[in-house]
Amino acid sequence: MGLLKNDPFFLKTYLSLLESQKAKEDMERLLEQIPSWGIRNEDFYIFLSRLVAKHFGSERALETLKAARVI
Repeated sequence: MGLLKNDPFFLKTYLSLLESQKAKEDMERLLEQIPSWGIRNEDFYIFLSRLVAKHFGSERALETLKAARVI
């Protein structure tokens, strides 16, 4: 993914595609990596937390936001 991994629009699109393809394992692997990438985009993290809550629960969504140092 190289440079695209820091592009919130690309990541939103890619995660949405994974979701539509029901590729939950791939989505989970990516969601574990994203917080360490240092993306600073509030709208992206709102999207991300909703996606995580929908598929993995609200506690996991909070963990993701904490890992990204958003909260």
